[in-house]
Amino acid sequence: MKVIQEIPLKVSPLVQDLLNQDENVRPFILDFFTKENCITAARNRSFSNEKRSALSTQLIQQYQQRVLSEQLVKNIELLRSENTFTVVTGHQICSAGGPLYLIYKLFTAIRITQELNNSQTEFNFVPVYWMATEDHDIEEIRHFHWGNEKVELALEFEGIAGELLAEDFLSWLNEKKAEGKFNEIGLSELFIQAYSKNNFAEATRFWVNELLGEFGLVCIDGNDEVLKKLAASLFDKEIQEEFIFSEVSKTNAALENSGYNPNIQPREFNLFWLKENGELKTRKRIDKYGEQFQTSDGEMYFTKLELSEISGALSPNVLLRPLYQETVLPNIAYIGGPSELAYWLQLKNAFEAANIQMPLLVHRISMVLLRKRDLEFVAKNELDIAELVQEKFHDAQKKMLGAMNVKSFENEVSFTSKSFENLRSYISEIDASLVGWLSAEEKKQMDQWGNIQQKIMKAIKSKEEVKFSQLEKFFAFTHPNQIQQERVFSLLYAAEIVGWKNLLEVMKQLDPFTNSSTIAG
Repeated sequence: MKVIQEIPLKVSPLVQDLLNQDENVRPFILDFFTKENCITAARNRSFSNEKRSALSTQLIQQYQQRVLSEQLVKNIELLRSENTFTVVTGHQICSAGGPLYLIYKLFTAIRITQELNNSQTEFNFVPVYWMATEDHDIEEIRHFHWGNEKVELALEFEGIAGELLAEDFLSWLNEKKAEGKFNEIGLSELFIQAYSKNNFAEATRFWVNELLGEFGLVCIDGNDEVLKKLAASLFDKEIQEEFIFSEVSKTNAALENSGYNPNIQPREFNLFWLKENGELKTRKRIDKYGEQFQTSDGEMYFTKLELSEISGALSPNVLLRPLYQETVLPNIAYIGGPSELAYWLQLKNAFEAANIQMPLLVHRISMVLLRKRDLEFVAKNELDIAELVQEKFHDAQKKMLGAMNVKSFENEVSFTSKSFENLRSYISEIDASLVGWLSAEEKKQMDQWGNIQQKIMKAIKSKEEVKFSQLEKFFAFTHPNQIQQERVFSLLYAAEIVGWKNLLEVMKQLDPFTNSSTIAG
């Protein structure tokens, strides 16, 4: 499998301006993402030795049940050194390896650190996957895709995603295995092993470590009381000042004044409470009422002092989590998809208020995978592969019909329209009441031309049934359910189709400093 062609990314105007390094975006970022700016960000990044030691020690604790690669052990130890910094991506916990873009995010972090480490010796850079295990929305666990089929697990769970046990997904894996749906080039055996004895957090660490541990990718679970104590002052600032609401509101106004639409409107208070529920935790939103706080269900009330004393039981929401992450990691760059980058661009004022250096913002790798049969179809029919991947199915159908020299009836339709227009002028002078009748006759004629066109196209499609069937299958693979492939296909499914080794090989070829989407096959 190899890189075939680069095509433009399809993102919002705000993110496109970020990638184009448009000066209009500069007020909302630390700087634009380049190798040189990564080095500058590292030189300016402040991170205490106390935090480094606590971080490295806690990572060893989180990995205590895993066998680590030599490079991963080295990277965890390197985090103790003042000249080591991280490049981070994050994503919530998913079934089946998540949508394909998750593995693309992880490998973007790996490729960036490889490029940076190979280009200089002043600093060490470590790739990190921030596992968003505290999310209480388990839809990305309950639902995933096997090809175009949406699989829905029968999960009933009130808690945080990382602590969810994996029996339902494991049952699905074993059923598919019994049906002979898996092959040796895929990852089914690894996933069965990963989910056999673990909750979703540990299962995710297991398969990520098995696939990418050799590259030194570090998985970190933010649901950790030790790490949260490192961020106690950040949480206390939110408790005392509710600064996320005020600072993000300022940034949102500035974005709107610059012609952009902010993705997220901030809440007045941006922390959750993790209630102990036996061995599990339940995540409850905290709302402010006057000088007091209470959970959204009214179960618990807190004063500011009480909240400040339980930092280990607090959980940041989507706008505070980036600051928590940057508080406990010596980070210089964050990798996200277009929606993520859009809300990170709302956080510049919040980072400055908390006296934390904002990371450089990076768009993840984007890719469209093609099978051998897809490439053969494109070559045989002399189609433009870049156009085909980027356009809609019906447009591709029309283009293919055009290439077959299908007669167009535009001239005939135009002539008919002009003829009726002349008749309308003539008849209106004789008897205006006949104009309505003439318009009805005109519609019949126009409909007849449409019927003729449709019958001819139907006959051609019938004659070229194989060709149009191949086109439909091409689009079912590249645009499943008319959505980008990387947003639908799970890693588990894609590995069954193209093979994990082939997917890994092509990801190694990608340039993380190029803002484009890659066609590979």
